[in-house]
Amino acid sequence: TEVVVGVGGTTADHGTATAGDAFSAARQLVELLLQEGLSGAGAGFAIRVATARRLAERAGHTWIEHLLDELAGLQVAYLARGAIDVRERAAIVLAGVMARQKASNASTTDALPRAVVLGTDERSEAAMGQIRLTGAGATVRGGPGRGTVVEVALVEPSSSTALVARRSFRELDALPGVISVSAGSSSQPAAAAPIGPELAFRSMVKGVSVTTLASGSVVSNAMVRRPDRVVTFRVGGLRRTSAVAGHPGVERFEEAGLLTTPADLVDAWHCRPPKLLRPPLATEDLVAFRVSGVHGAWFDPAAQECVVAVDCAGAPVLVAAAYRDVAPHSPAALAAVAAVWSAGQGFVVGRAMLRSGDIRVEPTLLGADRVIVPDLADRAEAHEAALAALPVGVPSTGADAIGAALHATWTALGDVCLDGVRHSDRRTSLAEAARQLRRVGLVGVARSVERFAAGAWRPVSPDPTAVAQTWADAAFHVLAGLELHSDPSSSTDGRAVSAR
Repeated sequence: TEVVVGVGGTTADHGTATAGDAFSAARQLVELLLQEGLSGAGAGFAIRVATARRLAERAGHTWIEHLLDELAGLQVAYLARGAIDVRERAAIVLAGVMARQKASNASTTDALPRAVVLGTDERSEAAMGQIRLTGAGATVRGGPGRGTVVEVALVEPSSSTALVARRSFRELDALPGVISVSAGSSSQPAAAAPIGPELAFRSMVKGVSVTTLASGSVVSNAMVRRPDRVVTFRVGGLRRTSAVAGHPGVERFEEAGLLTTPADLVDAWHCRPPKLLRPPLATEDLVAFRVSGVHGAWFDPAAQECVVAVDCAGAPVLVAAAYRDVAPHSPAALAAVAAVWSAGQGFVVGRAMLRSGDIRVEPTLLGADRVIVPDLADRAEAHEAALAALPVGVPSTGADAIGAALHATWTALGDVCLDGVRHSDRRTSLAEAARQLRRVGLVGVARSVERFAAGAWRPVSPDPTAVAQTWADAAFHVLAGLELHSDPSSSTDGRAVSAR
């Protein structure tokens, strides 16, 4: 059993006064957003975030600083209408700030140490020196108006540390030969955001393409790591990064400690702290499975995804690749690899999650007779034929009343972060959410939601501090409910946990 302990103080925390100022500034931002919402925070909001961030940095509260950075980015995305998940992310950020402040003051014996909750032992940047890495695939995100972001997963075998390298490719990058566009020119046609196949052989770092970095072996002395395990490659001087193409064997992930089994993954999920208090690592849930057989494969037309049920150490795992504008050939690539898996062994690397009792993996790298990065895969007739040959079907999952009630409540709480209690009355949606929670037996969660609604829109002007506290209490209950609801131990169908 893993036990985390804290001994003595921390050298990163520069006194109680500084820590109190950082907490106060961050909490005032939460109160402001719940009162005004992202839509009404005003032009000075970015300045207030920057001030709170400096205080958090001075106090050594790395994870609070990380959350405030994300909050600033969310306001920019919201004003630009460039993201669709701003509501949920903003709610998670606000709840995370409140949860980490509350947990850092806890005095119970089973509380997490402040260093874990606040990240006081994390350095803002760490140069990694000469290092060897293994590419663990890539994920492509983005869309019209947002450009495209490529996230390449990397693993350091010597320490089993998973890392992520990011690069943004804007619409202008999709136009070959265009160096600059005049600010006053209106004749330049709008460029579409580049998609995965177009970026496969673009440069991720000088001299190394995205595909080679994502699937090969990398040697670099130019890497700098941030606390959330995101790395950047520096250039100039004696800094060099080189890579060679990878091979289809799973041994390199076994040596790196990334290879696991469904039973071990479930055990690890049971032991970890709540999501709001875990270090916000960009590589969380990145795993590799050895595939020993295929139980079935189908195409889900509703979700526009290819789903392959594979056998991993005697337990079933669902590998799912959905169609997206930035990765249009990902489902076909998975279907083609599944045909090879059925005749022999292979592996899959990706981000694991639990849905309806099944372990699902969104693949970043597929291995069979060769390695394929599905999000970077180009159109191939053989791949399209393999996808067309799959039967059409939808996994049989029963109605999830508990999950639906929790998600509806979380959406209602997230709406408050966008609009604020001063500019919109969400009592109706929150009351309906509380009724759904009571119908499925989550009475305690419903009471916390009702307390927030009763206090936030009472006739007398509510206290912003009390509103923030009651909203946070409701958010804690709902997020804990969602996390426990996805806990494998609560599954009744036994499909994902039969190996245990």
